[in-house]
Amino acid sequence: MASSLLKMIVVSSAALLSQQTVAPPLPESTTTSEGRTEHFKRYQRGFYKKETTWALGVDLTYDGDGAVVQKVHATSAAASIPLLPGDIVQEVNRSPVGVIRNRTYELWMRYPDAAASGEVQLTIARQDRSTGAMKYFFPKVTLDAVAAGAQVAE
Repeated sequence: MASSLLKMIVVSSAALLSQQTVAPPLPESTTTSEGRTEHFKRYQRGFYKKETTWALGVDLTYDGDGAVVQKVHATSAAASIPLLPGDIVQEVNRSPVGVIRNRTYELWMRYPDAAASGEVQLTIARQDRSTGAMKYFFPKVTLDAVAAGAQVAE
């Protein structure tokens, strides 16, 4: 049941991403400010169209701990680490990802820092299979280059 629920979340988010075009401009003054409802819409997963030329090569869900890896695509940057399903990406270049105070900070939005080389440093939490304790590591990885506008995994 939980697995099918996660798949539905990923599929519905992908559908939302394909429908989204351009986010409304950010209000720059108090006369054009937006209300709480409009503001929180900006932090819903899929609100912004993915506009990146980099990909890690994972399917994710988001929660308060970060971006939870559901699937690692073969031959991707994520596979070279290697990331595993259940790993939690908590930061990209020390910028947090996940759901924080009811706002979703998506992984791909942190990639612009990689603009020149494609390299980012991740903060990964992984549950130790023998002890159950969370362990943390900080791999540097060169993201996969993708064509601008291509529909890609995160």
